[in-house]
Amino acid sequence: MATEASAVPEFHRFSSLPHELRVQIWRWAPRIRVLQLRYNCNPSKLRWEIRRDSVVPDSVDMVCKEARNSATRFLGVLFHPNTDVLLLGDMMFKYRPMQKSFFDIENLDRVRHFACTQSIWLGLRDSSHAFPVEQISPATILRKLKGLVQFTFTVTLEEFDEGFDPDYYNFVDQWGNEDEEYRGWATEAFRNSPDREEEEDDDPGRPYFAPAIAILGEAQPLERDERGRLTKAAKVEAHIRRIAEMNLIPMLRRRESREWKTATLSLHPIENGSAFFGPLYLFEKDVKIVFGGEKVTAPDWKFPRAQIRQLESGRPPVDDQLFSWDYIRFG
Repeated sequence: MATEASAVPEFHRFSSLPHELRVQIWRWAPRIRVLQLRYNCNPSKLRWEIRRDSVVPDSVDMVCKEARNSATRFLGVLFHPNTDVLLLGDMMFKYRPMQKSFFDIENLDRVRHFACTQSIWLGLRDSSHAFPVEQISPATILRKLKGLVQFTFTVTLEEFDEGFDPDYYNFVDQWGNEDEEYRGWATEAFRNSPDREEEEDDDPGRPYFAPAIAILGEAQPLERDERGRLTKAAKVEAHIRRIAEMNLIPMLRRRESREWKTATLSLHPIENGSAFFGPLYLFEKDVKIVFGGEKVTAPDWKFPRAQIRQLESGRPPVDDQLFSWDYIRFG
């Protein structure tokens, strides 16, 4: 009786196919991988990277030079645009210098499948609602990805909030005294100004002052009107900077604990009985609201396919099909 292996038809003339056709086959052959973006906060290496432990070598890359050449070089790794999913989950992205650095990544326009975590989505959504001019929305990021075909909103048990409400924004709006001279807290601490108490020299956050200044840069002088008062734009800028400084050093101290311990990840449809099945419509509603808001400012923008998936540790199943899942329906 023929074995299962011998029953699989074999094709022995692959090398005889036209080069263009072979390249197309190589580009669709790799399995799906979820590649995690991570910002390197070392002052001498400030840049976005892909976590190397999330780059599971694909067997296609080991076949021959032609197969490897069919991939794209992206942040130093072989990247397969047709199948690789780029995941943004590093909360450093909420800082504007990190956003600018992200959009400067070479070959970013080759990314076709992009995903972000619930924390990233809600953080950008709330800050852009509070400061629509100064902060970008999650949909703006997607619109700037010129090659984007599919967007995935990911949820995890660690991030899940049962009180999630698409109509509620929780960004605290505190302006402070309009006449106070704004001085960057992290900047002053790093410079070790003489009015700091000696016991503060033992501050456990002190090793992170240098990275904080390198990441945010020096606080710039703020614009004032003819009466010497801060302009409205300057107040917003001061407020955003103050929040960034207040949160950055604690984030640098604990950022390792916010990352996935297992970098090899997979996306799974949300099934009936899942903790996310009930509020699934809320997630979908939020995506539609944010996409609709972006459409107002950019009416020519064409929505990418959008889906909501649970993010879990481990590789996707062998029979995983990227385009067989359900998508959010707009309109």
